[in-house]
Amino acid sequence: MSGETLLFPGIERLDRDLTIGQMQGRFMMQVLPPSGHAVQENKPEKLSTNFHHSSLKQANCVP
Repeated sequence: MSGETLLFPGIERLDRDLTIGQMQGRFMMQVLPPSGHAVQENKPEKLSTNFHHSSLKQANCVP
């Protein structure tokens, strides 16, 4: 499992290289619609929830 998480306001912002990287497991992708380019300002509650769940997943992966 990758330790990197990329947040996107929508899937239309994905390009070919990001799609391939996500499929290969290089990073975890989270889509937070509907929000603009400033996800942290438009959806702060979803952003904090996402970080919390990601940190719990990472904590469970560490031996």
